[in-house]
Amino acid sequence: MSTSRSILLALIAALIGFAIWWFLPQNVILRRSAALIDCARMEDGTGRIERSFKAEDLIDLTCKNLLVSYPPIQSNFHIPRSQVEPVMVPQQQAKAALTFIMETADWIEISEPELEIKERDEHQASVDVAFTMHYQTRNKKPHSIDFSGTFTFKKIEKEWLVSGVHFE
Repeated sequence: MSTSRSILLALIAALIGFAIWWFLPQNVILRRSAALIDCARMEDGTGRIERSFKAEDLIDLTCKNLLVSYPPIQSNFHIPRSQVEPVMVPQQQAKAALTFIMETADWIEISEPELEIKERDEHQASVDVAFTMHYQTRNKKPHSIDFSGTFTFKKIEKEWLVSGVHFE
C-alpha cells in the first residue's frame, strides 16, 4: 500500500473517530449547556441586533415550556423573580426576559462554567452547573452573583432541549 493511501486512510479514520466523539449524547448535552449559559454573555458596547440574536439562540436550545426555579435574589435587573417553587415559563416569555436583561445591562460576563452530567438515559438528562455572573446595569456599579443548580434536558425529535432550569 502506498504512503499516500495510508495517510488518507488514517485521516479518514481520525475524522470518523472525531465525528463519533462529537455526536456522543454526553458531549452534545455539555455543549448545549455551555451554549445556554453563553446566551447571557454580552460585551460592553454590544449592539441591539446582536443582543436580540442572543435571545433567538435561547429558542434553539429550549423546549416550548421551561420549568424554572431559583431562590429570591437581590437583582439590579428589576425583573420579577421566581420563588423556590418551580414556575412553568413559555419559551417566548423566557426569550422576552432575556431580551429585557440584555437591554438593561451594559455588559455581562460569566466565569468559566463548571458542567457535569448528573444523570442521563435515552430520553432525558440532568447537568449540574455552577458559574459566577458579573454584570453592570445602566448607571450602576458592577455586581456579581454565584449560581449553582441543574439544567434538565429532554430528547425531543432526536434533539436534546433544555426543559428545566433549577438554581439553588
